[in-house]
Amino acid sequence: MLLAIVPALFSCSDPLGPAAEPFPVLWVEWPAAVSAAQPGGVLVTFVDDFCSTTSLGVAADFPNVTVRSEITRHSNVPCPLADLFPAFPHDSLIPLPSLATPYGIPAYYSMQATLSDPFGTPSVHTLGQIQVAAAADTTRYMAGTGTVFVDSAGCPVVVGGFGFGPNGPAHLYAIQNPPHLDSIARQAMVGAHIVTDSLPPVACGSHRLVHLDYAIVWLVP
Repeated sequence: MLLAIVPALFSCSDPLGPAAEPFPVLWVEWPAAVSAAQPGGVLVTFVDDFCSTTSLGVAADFPNVTVRSEITRHSNVPCPLADLFPAFPHDSLIPLPSLATPYGIPAYYSMQATLSDPFGTPSVHTLGQIQVAAAADTTRYMAGTGTVFVDSAGCPVVVGGFGFGPNGPAHLYAIQNPPHLDSIARQAMVGAHIVTDSLPPVACGSHRLVHLDYAIVWLVP
C-alpha cells in the first residue's frame, strides 16, 4: 500500500493528548484518469479548529484509493485560538501515489473518503471511480457534502463542502441535471463531474457546469 501524507500543524499542542482519530472531510475532487506520466492529485476540503493536529493523506491499495483524514484533539481545551479565529473550510492538494495495475491497463479504482452522514456520524463512503490509463484524462470528478439550491439569478447550484469562506464559496458549480430545488439551501451528499461539451444556462453566468452522478438531499435545511 502506498500513502502520501500532508500534515497540518496548529497551536495549542499537548504531547500527552489523546490519540489520532478519523475525522470527516467535506469535499474531494480528482481527475477522471491518471497515467504513469501524469499521476495527478486529489483536492480535499476540510475544516480544522486551531486546537488540533490534522493529518491528511491518500492511500492506494488496489482496488481502492482512500483519503486518510486523522485529527488529534489536544487536551488543553478550550483553546483560546478557537474564539479568536473562525474555522473556515480550506483546501489541500495531495499528490496521488503511484496506482498499481495488476491486470494491466485500463485499471479501475474506487475513490473513498470519510464523510459525515445526516446525523453527523463519520463513516467511509465510496465517492466514485478513478481510472489508470495509457493517457490521463483531466476531467474533474468531485463528491462530498455541501448545499444545493436555486440562487437569486435562477441558477441551480451546488456548493461543495459548505465552502463559504472569507472570500465566498470556493467550490460553486451550476447543475446541468438538478433535482427539484428551491431557494432554500439544503444539505446534500453529491457526486458529480465537470461537463465539457455544454455551456451553463444564461442565468448561471460563468459558473462551471457539472452533471450530478448522484445526490442525496436532506429534506430539512
